[in-house]
Amino acid sequence: MQDVELDEEKTSKYNSAIDQLRRIGEIWRIVRSRVVSGDYFAWNQELDRVWVELSQDVQPNGKEEKDILDYNKKIVELQPLATPNSHGFNKISEKDRKKYSEQYLILISKEIYIRRLQNRLGKGTAYLDDDEDLIE
Repeated sequence: MQDVELDEEKTSKYNSAIDQLRRIGEIWRIVRSRVVSGDYFAWNQELDRVWVELSQDVQPNGKEEKDILDYNKKIVELQPLATPNSHGFNKISEKDRKKYSEQYLILISKEIYIRRLQNRLGKGTAYLDDDEDLIE
């Protein structure tokens, strides 16, 4: 009977992991569309959604959580975030153009950080199994 319970637990964990990967994959598709549209507010929201999915696999109040909070503090300092408008970037002030460039660089850094975290957690595109031999 205990073997059946262990099999059910393994199946449940496997199904939960697959569901999480599907959710993360869908969020990344949305992220791409937000970046292309220039909607920095929505881009940031979707990055936070990926973080929430991954956060359950990191230490509470650990380095990763601190790093995300640091990114978010920088983003808050540069509010409001750029959103698409009918004027385009050519008709905005130099000050706002500089601010939007800073926002872009912070969001790019935040996205790279989250993607690398996803890989380290074994849920991304690059995963190194400790049991695998390294080819030199």
